[in-house]
Amino acid sequence: MMTVKRPFSIGDRIIIGDVRGDVYDITLTHIYLDEVGAGISSGEVTGRNIMVPNYLFFEQNIINYTLNHDFVLSSLDVSITYESDLDKAIEIIESVANKHLSELKEKHKEAPYTRISMAESSMIVSLKFYVPARQMMELKSKVTKEIYDLIKKEKKVEIAYPHTEVIFRNKK
Repeated sequence: MMTVKRPFSIGDRIIIGDVRGDVYDITLTHIYLDEVGAGISSGEVTGRNIMVPNYLFFEQNIINYTLNHDFVLSSLDVSITYESDLDKAIEIIESVANKHLSELKEKHKEAPYTRISMAESSMIVSLKFYVPARQMMELKSKVTKEIYDLIKKEKKVEIAYPHTEVIFRNKK
């Protein structure tokens, strides 16, 4: 399987079953991975190493993040209250994306974009962008922080969060 199909090579970020990591060695009996994300819900290397026996390749799905290119689609959802100025929220989110992700657009040829949907108690503005698999969490963190800071300063936009509001109405 490894010599004929070559589903990955050293340096690729892969998922085999429920194991995710960066390949750092391939032997006749095992694949060695630097584990990514397990238990900390991120795309960052944990510092643990995983030995995956080669027989698992016949039993598990193999996902290769970096087989044909280094970029993967990432998404960042921002919940905005229904009372907010939605156009202003989109403007803030897209300006931050363009600031932080403009270099990536030149490499991947696809600009960040937004999609809007309605949720039970908020509008969801989803920022979609292609990013190198190994930089996903770092860039999402920077973009999230700046979006948060700018929304906090904007009086026409509020972040939605679960809470209860009691309104008394005088009915005659």
